[in-house]
Amino acid sequence: MPQINKPKKKRISAGDSREIRQKIYGTVRWRSLRRAHLMEHPLCERCLSFGTVTPAEDVHHVVPFMKAGDTLSRRQLAYDPENLQSLCRKCHTELH
Repeated sequence: MPQINKPKKKRISAGDSREIRQKIYGTVRWRSLRRAHLMEHPLCERCLSFGTVTPAEDVHHVVPFMKAGDTLSRRQLAYDPENLQSLCRKCHTELH
């Protein structure tokens, strides 16, 4: 039985990764989505799960959009409201 060669995923360099992230984070669409998410979820969702009330400062992608293999999938993950989580700075740092 012949083997099918899958195309290898192209690795993204650190510099390219930073540039791709900034292209998303620099958009009006992201800033609006982030602001709306924090207005709707003003408390750190992780702290709340532990019974602590802490204001959220950051919006975290539950599934990192940089893990997606192509531009369209990256954008879908980046702008999906269901993929976002409000976090305080401490919790966000711990997750990363």
